[in-house]
Amino acid sequence: MNAHVDSSDSPVELKTKLLEHLYNPNKLRAIVTGLMLAISYVGVYMPLSGAMDTTSRKMAKDQKRLELGCEVEQLRVQFNRFKNRIPKQRDANEWVPYILDGVRQFPVDVLFWNQDDFRDVGPYKVIALRMKLEGTFGGMDSMLDWLETNDRLIRVDAVKLSPQRGTSGKLVMDVTILGVMG
Repeated sequence: MNAHVDSSDSPVELKTKLLEHLYNPNKLRAIVTGLMLAISYVGVYMPLSGAMDTTSRKMAKDQKRLELGCEVEQLRVQFNRFKNRIPKQRDANEWVPYILDGVRQFPVDVLFWNQDDFRDVGPYKVIALRMKLEGTFGGMDSMLDWLETNDRLIRVDAVKLSPQRGTSGKLVMDVTILGVMG
């Protein structure tokens, strides 16, 4: 059987040749298998592939949203642990005397202090206080311990410790203290 089709063949001859091919079991299997693959690809795989892509994008978006929600919840838990340590008012006239009164409880002398401007840290104001203190190592250590374990949110940002010339056992400490205000 010749699969060659001439342009001079009539439609009846083409139909006859096509039927001859379809009567051949091997050729019929190949044609049916090809048609089934084409139908399954177009009818099943393409729509499901598009749906899977859409679902994957939605799932990635929802996963990011879930991670953000978990992070917000962790931040709320952290905030609840220290929210009572933040003063309600933003008053530098109250904060500086609070620190100076606390420092005066210890055997150290305040040689110099300077208050910097407020800085914004998120929704809070932070005030910086630079101090030069003189005293013994034990007094300085006790004062730093009070600052670090204070009820308020205070951070010792910088410390420079040097011996005082001419006096025995005395040290001079330059310290920068940051305090969160409401």
